[in-house]
Amino acid sequence: MKFFASGLTVPVSEAICETWGSIIDQDAAFNLVLRVILSIKTSDIEKTVSQLDRDQIDMLMKYIYRGFENPSEGRSAQLLAWHEKVFAAGGIGSIVRVLTDKKRV
Repeated sequence: MKFFASGLTVPVSEAICETWGSIIDQDAAFNLVLRVILSIKTSDIEKTVSQLDRDQIDMLMKYIYRGFENPSEGRSAQLLAWHEKVFAAGGIGSIVRVLTDKKRV
């Protein structure tokens, strides 16, 4: 579990995402985050999210919403489970910050 949390912390940190400018890098970061979160068991999501700070939670919420843009059968249910736990940790403020931020991931 600790491995996944640290694997998730790196790509969702604000500093790294701000330095990645090209669409290719954004897609690579999205694919990395998606692979990490989809490999974490549903029962471990809450523990993983609890290790993130507010900025990382907001960034993770951005990736979750990007995942919702292209739904697939198995992935959508997992993203909804992640959304539930990230929302519980970040509250409505996290959603507002993500939807009003002009920077996309």
